[in-house]
Amino acid sequence: MFNKPVKFLSITAVSILTALGLSLITLFILNDAILPMITAGKVTTVPDITGMLLPEALDTLYAHSLLPDTGGSRYSELPEGTVLEVFPPPGMKVKTGRKIKLIVSRGTHKIEVPDVIGMDFELASQLLKQEGLVIGYTEYTFSENVSKNRVINIIPPPGTELSPGDTVRLSISLGQLEVEEF
Repeated sequence: MFNKPVKFLSITAVSILTALGLSLITLFILNDAILPMITAGKVTTVPDITGMLLPEALDTLYAHSLLPDTGGSRYSELPEGTVLEVFPPPGMKVKTGRKIKLIVSRGTHKIEVPDVIGMDFELASQLLKQEGLVIGYTEYTFSENVSKNRVINIIPPPGTELSPGDTVRLSISLGQLEVEEF
């Protein structure tokens, strides 16, 4: 009924799934039964401190006789100082005194609006897009002082902190208004 390649693939898939299942069962047995017997000293469970602010998370780790390692951080929508990840993961049994690695939120990523006033419009556009800002309404106006296709103004002003994807507005020079005389 089955041709040989399909039968081989079926047997291979079943073998892989069986090996994976046995590996997980072995891991749980090692973590919950054998590890506590072989390690000298006390064993504790890693508490779930994800979502906690750092001071509360540190207190919780110390209460479980664990040592925090706060070496990692990344930007996130969660407030600055919130624990994002824990390793080893919560629920794992570990020896007391073990270091627990924490990844902590740096808060939302902020972008400082670059000073593009006086720059060529194309160059300014590229720079703003590279920074993660979106160019919204663009006004074109004549200017006695600013050359054609140069940025006259940016709103919000340079130095303002924005989030990625926020919109800026530009005023671009059309150059000097030329009036024909009759």
